[in-house]
Formats: sequence, C-alpha cells, structure tokens
Amino acid sequence: MNEFVHTFCLKKLLPSEEFDSVLLKRDDLFFYVADEMKWVLKGYEGTGIRAELKALDNDSALRRYDSAHPRYEIETVVTPSRLLGARPFYSNLTAEPEKIKAACAKLWSLTDSIREATGIDLLGKAKLYRVDVTRDILTPSDLYSHEIIKAAKQSLNNRNYRLYNPAVNLNCVVYWRREDSMMFNGRKFWAKIYNKKRDMSLNREYEQELEALEDYGLLRFEISLLRDFLRDSYGAKGFAEREKLSDIICAITADAPSLMKRCFVKLFYKGSMVSRGVMKRYFERKRKKGQWSRTAKRMLKFSDWITHTDPETLHSEEDADPLWDGFLLDRFETIGLSPVHVDKRCPYIPSFSDMLDGAVDKKLLRFAEDATKRKRSDIEYWTV
Repeated sequence: MNEFVHTFCLKKLLPSEEFDSVLLKRDDLFFYVADEMKWVLKGYEGTGIRAELKALDNDSALRRYDSAHPRYEIETVVTPSRLLGARPFYSNLTAEPEKIKAACAKLWSLTDSIREATGIDLLGKAKLYRVDVTRDILTPSDLYSHEIIKAAKQSLNNRNYRLYNPAVNLNCVVYWRREDSMMFNGRKFWAKIYNKKRDMSLNREYEQELEALEDYGLLRFEISLLRDFLRDSYGAKGFAEREKLSDIICAITADAPSLMKRCFVKLFYKGSMVSRGVMKRYFERKRKKGQWSRTAKRMLKFSDWITHTDPETLHSEEDADPLWDGFLLDRFETIGLSPVHVDKRCPYIPSFSDMLDGAVDKKLLRFAEDATKRKRSDIEYWTV
C-alpha cells in the first residue's frame, strides 16, 4: 500500500456582498450541523467534495474585514479518488500524476457547475490550506495495531511536537477513541496513526474491504501538511490556480515517502520493538558474549520507565528526570532495539522505518520466535 494524497482542503473568505445569507435557510441547498455550528452543501456527498460554511466570530471578522458586514468562511474538502469514482478504500488510485491531474480537472468542472446552480463560487480566491498524505499498513491483528499505537505515543522523542487528545480537538473525528489513535502536532503539520480497521467498521460502505482484511489489522499513518508548510516547501502562495493546484498535489505525492520518514521515522525512537521478555533474553545473550552486564540491567530499567510513564509527562520532563540517560538511548540504537517494549503476545514489531518500507529485521524476528517457543501457541508473530 503506497503513500498517496487522501484529501486536500481549500478555504476562502466570503464577504456578505458575495454571498446572500438567505441561501442558508434553503433546505434544498444546505443542512446545518449544530454541534459544529456549520452549514454543509447538500447533494454532493458522493462526488468527492464537501463544502462547509461557517460564520466568522467578531474577532476573526475584524481581522479580515471592516466591522460593518457579516462574514463567512467556506471550506472545501476534496477527496481525489472519489472525484474519479473510486471506492474510498482504494484512494491510492490517485498516486499516479495523470490521475491527479484528471481529479483536479474534475474538481474545477464540478465546482463550476455548483456555481451555476447555486451562485456559490467555492474556488475563486480560495487558498490551499491543508493536504493529507496517507499510508496504510497491514498488521497481523488488531492486537498488533493497538500495541503499535500505544508504542508510538511513548516513542515520540522530539519536544517540538506534542501529543493531543482527539476528544478535545475540533479537527478530529469525535468517535475516535484514545486507544485507537495517536496524534501529535507542530507548527507546520499534524500527524496521526489510527486504527483504520475500526474506523471502517463504523461505516457500512466498507463491508467488502473489511471482509477482505479477514483477521489482519490495518493502521493508517497520516500527515496533514498545513498552510505554512505548503507555502514554504511547495510554493502554494496566493490563490489556488487550476494548473498550479494539480502540480502541487503531484509534487507532494512524489515526495510522500520522504515526508512519511520526516514526520514519523525521524521523530520516533529508532529500532525494532520487542516484548520485555525478549528484550531481557537479548540482553542475556549479549552478556554471555562477554559484552556489558551492569549496562544491560540499567537498560531494562530505563525501558520500563519509558514504556510505562505517562507520555505527556515523559515528553515534557524527560531531561529533568533522574532516570533519563542519553547514553542508554545510544546503546539501544546501537543494537537495533527501541527502548519501548510491547505486549508479550507481540514479541517482535518492526521499527517504524521498516514498517513504512514493508521490511522486517529477519534475525531479530527469528530470535523472538526462538525466545518464545515454549509459549508459541499463545503468541502471534509478525507475518505480513
């Protein structure tokens, strides 16, 4: 499953002289979402675009316009694969440049017809605000998916980024559970890993895809590139233009593998993740070969601390904690292990780098199998 642009978003400000607010009262044009205080354009749900209109609050309005007129902001969320008529799960259909260009052409054609039918110009003077880059990863089971999400929360090791809770963030799907998602944000992008299989189970549209997955788990790695990133890295300045928009989406698609590594791999602890029992056996083998002994005990204690400390505390106070030890981190990196250990039923999980590359550490996987052979009937191994 390759990386692809799953959705992108354009926003524009809509002064009252360009929009008749009486249109919002027309049931054939809009429906109102009370919880989020927004209007959604009707009749285009399956086309690949979703247009949402919000009234700006006074402070926001005063920063943009004079105080005499009511103002609105309209956001158009685009799913390229839907524009081309694909089922939503097969979004990587748009990983090819010619398909991206075709999707963008369909977008402009569709919004032109919306303007003719409703008088609402979705894209005129709109700016590219966000692009979501996605990679789906198969796992052996939902147990593995859960452990990877849990380990990711402990593995974020860059203090410029902070975990956040989907339940209190308005940009997140409200039914996501904390145990099913790991999210963090910086100034130029947000990132998340979530249980895509559970997400699919809440929508009847995915019944065929769920049946095809059988007992496998499915994780989605997703990066939301924000306005500053798009402007600085891809020249997304000013208003979106027809040709330029498709060129930007093509460029982001080409860069998607490196973006995944930049936004996930480089920010997480390196090395494969193993259970505590396998980690201990691995240290014992090192000791038998005449290597470190007291260091191994310190590493195991260090691993327990990193694995079980609340992640928010871990990320904000690590240097001040007496258990923090950069030397031990270097040791873990040298032997190819993450300091975060996982459930004993998941004796080996690839590093985040290997996971995104579809690779495994075969020697370490075999070691984990040998170390757990007495309990093999209770264990499922990494087999995807």
